[in-house]
Formats: sequence, structure tokens, C-alpha cells
Amino acid sequence: MGRLSAKVRRERYGKRPDARQNGRPHRIAITHALKSRALLRDPLDQRTVAGKFHREHVAMLTSDLGGDLSTAMATLVDQASRLHLIAKLGWNELVRTGLFDRKTGEAKPAYDLYLKTTRDERDVLRLLGLERRARPVPSLQTYLGALAAGKEEVADAPDATAV
Repeated sequence: MGRLSAKVRRERYGKRPDARQNGRPHRIAITHALKSRALLRDPLDQRTVAGKFHREHVAMLTSDLGGDLSTAMATLVDQASRLHLIAKLGWNELVRTGLFDRKTGEAKPAYDLYLKTTRDERDVLRLLGLERRARPVPSLQTYLGALAAGKEEVADAPDATAV
């Protein structure tokens, strides 16, 4: 007996059992501790929470840079957004499980992930030209005087210095 053609097989048996699964894009598992490279190279599924967060962060960075970006700038914005997402995942893991391992007393891998990605994100943002802005801070005497007077807002003091 010979093989059936795809058309005949579909008429006799219906669709393949895995047709529905193969028709959808595959979801990518995002793990912590640098085991998953999905966030660094693969396109993010925009239907997931991570994909929506990435899209919103890219839009915010793009508006901070004035809108119309060159290809290189858009690549750096995408990279900064992915690094921000990875840092958020690392921080959430630290909040959920704690910083130190109870058995060994060493810092968990999520801590190293958080430190590395925030450092890398800061470097990419520096390349984009986004600098840290200094915030005016009042002198110690002005601050203590305002506390004694019961004022809450002291940042607008005339002798405030940038920090």
C-alpha cells in the first residue's frame, strides 16, 4: 500500500493533530540567571506582559530622544529597553526570593544579573546621550531650619546645590 497524498489524508482524517500548535508562533521561555538569551536576540511577543513593557519603554526612550531616530539610535534604544526589562526581572526575582542563599550565604545569581544589566543599561543610555540630571539639594542648615519650622518642601531654597 502506498503513501497517501496530503490532500487525501486531510479528506480522510481531517487536519493534522498538531496543526493548531504549529500555526501559532512559539513562545519563548524567559528565565533568570543568564540561562536565557531570548531577551537579547529574539523578537519579543508583543502580546505578553514583557513585550508590552518593552514596547512602552521603547516609546518613552524614543520620545526622550526627540522622536525621529536613526537606525543606529533605534538599535541602541531597543537594546536599552531589553536591558531594562532584564534588570526588572532580576530585581523582581531578588524581591521574591531574597538576596542571599540560606544554605551557602552567597549572593544569588539574580543579584549578579541585576548589577550587570543595570551597568550595561547605564552605558547604553550614556551612548544615547541621556545623562543623569543633578537635583537641587538644600544645604544642611537650610534643611534643618525647615524641619524645625515644620515645612515639608525645602528643595527650592536659594542656597540649594546640585547633587
